[in-house]
Amino acid sequence: MLYNFLKLILPILLFPLTKIEIKGLNNIPTKGPVVLISNHTSNWDPVILAAYLPRKLSFMAKEELFKIFFIGLIVRNLEAIPVKRGAADRNAIRQSIKVLEEGKVLAMFPEGTRSKTGEVKDFQPGAAMIAYRGKATIVPVGLLNARNIGKGLFTKVTINIGKPLEINELCKEKITGEKLEEISKLLQEKVIELVENK
Repeated sequence: MLYNFLKLILPILLFPLTKIEIKGLNNIPTKGPVVLISNHTSNWDPVILAAYLPRKLSFMAKEELFKIFFIGLIVRNLEAIPVKRGAADRNAIRQSIKVLEEGKVLAMFPEGTRSKTGEVKDFQPGAAMIAYRGKATIVPVGLLNARNIGKGLFTKVTINIGKPLEINELCKEKITGEKLEEISKLLQEKVIELVENK
C-alpha cells in the first residue's frame, strides 16, 4: 500500500529536481524472479529505481536504517530486507531468496557501498549467488548522474537498462566460489558498459 503511494507521489516530488530518461525499459521481464543490479553513487539510487521502474522492487538495506524511527517505518513498509554489513548475513540471504521464489524483483547494489568517485567498484559475489539460488533472471542497470540530484533544477538522470541475463546460461555446471567471482566480474563489466554508454 505504502509502496504504491510512494510510487505515485515520488515522481511529482522529484519533478523540479530531475529530468528522467529511461533506456531499455522493455528489458525488464514482466513476470518471474529478477535480480536487478545497479551501480551505486547516491542515496537517491533506490528512490529513483523504485519511482520509475514498472515492477515493485524489494531492496536490501543496511540494518542501521531500521533503527531510525521515521526511516525505519518507511523501509519496513517497503518490505526492505535488513542486512548486517561486514559479515555474511544468512538471514538476509534467506529473505532475498524467498523474494525470488515468490516471483518478485530484488534490487541490489553489488558494490556493497556507494562509490564517491562515480567509478563502478568491484562487485561482491552475493548478487550472483542469490540469483543462482533463486533461479532468477539478472537485469543490469547503469544509473547515471543521480549523485547530482539536489545541486540544481532538472538534473538529467539516466536509467540505462541492459539485456537480461539467464543465470542458468551463465553457470551450467555446479556453482563454486571461483565461478561466482567470474560471474560477478561479468556483471560488473555489463554495468560499466551501461554507465559509459550515455
